[in-house]
Amino acid sequence: MKKYLLSLLVVGLTTSLFATEDTLPIDSVVNLQGVVVSANKINVNRNSVPLSISVINREEIEVSSESALLPVLSQHVLGLFVTEKGITGFGVNNGSAGTVNIRGVGQGNKVLMLFDGQPQWAGIFGHSLPDTYVASDVEKVEVIRGPGSLLYGSNAMGGVVNIITRTQQQDGRRTQARVMYGSYNTQKYMLNNGFKTGKLSTFVSLNHDRTDGHQANSDFHITNGFGKIGYELNDNLKLTGNVSIAKFYTENPGPVQRRVTDYWVDVVRGTTSYALENNFGKTSGAIRFFYNWGNHEVNDGYYPQEGQSPRLYLFNSSDHNTGILVYQSFRLLPGNTFTLGVDYKNWGGTCMERQY
Repeated sequence: MKKYLLSLLVVGLTTSLFATEDTLPIDSVVNLQGVVVSANKINVNRNSVPLSISVINREEIEVSSESALLPVLSQHVLGLFVTEKGITGFGVNNGSAGTVNIRGVGQGNKVLMLFDGQPQWAGIFGHSLPDTYVASDVEKVEVIRGPGSLLYGSNAMGGVVNIITRTQQQDGRRTQARVMYGSYNTQKYMLNNGFKTGKLSTFVSLNHDRTDGHQANSDFHITNGFGKIGYELNDNLKLTGNVSIAKFYTENPGPVQRRVTDYWVDVVRGTTSYALENNFGKTSGAIRFFYNWGNHEVNDGYYPQEGQSPRLYLFNSSDHNTGILVYQSFRLLPGNTFTLGVDYKNWGGTCMERQY
């Protein structure tokens, strides 16, 4: 199964309706003096955007002490709700959680998840996999609270969540480590390292979470690795690249009134992207390429209390989601931005039943 989407021409005109930075009330979540990119894919002042945008910065993520990113968003963004089911982990099979709703809209893939501006969804399932978003890898998150389909397509009818990954900003090296332990044998480990010298910057991190769960047959464990590199060719051009790989296993005991045995999912999921960015003052843009892939094994389990026997097969699927984006924005008049670009996407995959 394969699907293609080619947008030949994207033209946008954004006009600033605010004369000064003091004409909007101060919001407790959004830093109005900051810069956002999710509204039109280039750096703009928050006051110049006629959209409801919340920004979660690195300091707020650090204070939360969460290893998964979505619970942080649920705590800090007004109108955003994330369904959860256990101590940690969300899963992907029937009964899983991790659905993001913004202002009551989200079920059925209505909120688009972006990773450094690149769309994130599995080519078979058609939705994002929430366990792959790790808080320690994130510099900030920009959330468009409301429709973003004009710029991002039908998957953004409820809103957009743009996860912007970390970059070492200061020269030198910085290393962080964290170990946590809690109820139900819940363990969380994190180690990351940022390095910058001259025009070169790197950031790498490794995370591992595991728990026995709050009830029998609700185990979960995940290992996630992330790496990013950036190089400034000159004052106007910059190259960036990153890769993220996650492997997780989760069990689902089913509802209390109908327990299930051997209901589990085993997933390997990865994403990589590369970009050449330019900024010449009056004009800026980028050439971006991304590739997402995954392999998923699911055992739908059985009901021994109903006389059923263990299944002899597994559901197996693999998929990809590939795209390239070329765009350039021009600030021809004060308070106005004109953007021209081409966006191509290709996604699909295969699925089968495999002997267990």
